[in-house]
Amino acid sequence: MLFGRQAWVGLSGNWGQVAFGRQYTMLFWSTLEADMLGPNTFGTSSLDSYLPNARADNAVSYKGTFGGVTIGGTYSFGRDTGNAGPSPSGTNCGGENPADKRACREWSALLKYESGTWGVGAAYDSIRGGPGAFGGLVSSGLKDERLSVNGYANVGKGKIGGGLIRRDNDGSPTPRSDLWYAGASYAITPALSVDAEAL
Repeated sequence: MLFGRQAWVGLSGNWGQVAFGRQYTMLFWSTLEADMLGPNTFGTSSLDSYLPNARADNAVSYKGTFGGVTIGGTYSFGRDTGNAGPSPSGTNCGGENPADKRACREWSALLKYESGTWGVGAAYDSIRGGPGAFGGLVSSGLKDERLSVNGYANVGKGKIGGGLIRRDNDGSPTPRSDLWYAGASYAITPALSVDAEAL
């Protein structure tokens, strides 16, 4: 895919949206409200470059919001057929492999609740390795998994939020890590806000 971005088609209605193609996993959608700086260079992505690049090729997704509850999921049969790497959005883990059904698979799940003034969310994202994949995930028996739990609250013109992203990475010399973040945002005008975050 051009520049490793999204490219998908789908159908949507009051029942939600189903989409097919290269698209964001539920990990990306789970952090949008609680992570003040999000994919900003100086935010959580400075410590985990997968977070702003959580996209998968050959993926089918579903996401729907009912009242204040959002549920969603993705499943990819081969998460990186278009290698834009070495980079977080191009990991050299190819598409479907008839000799190894688990190679380069991805799945994610999302559950969020938003009341209009506050919200909480959780997501799980799992990617499998394959021959030649970057980041040490050189076989389908190796996984890189992240659990995201977060929340936020609107206070007047401001917002506070925070969360935890726990990572279990079989391809890393330090397989378990916890990324805690807390931040605040204040809208000076509708077009200008000041944001700060501690990691």
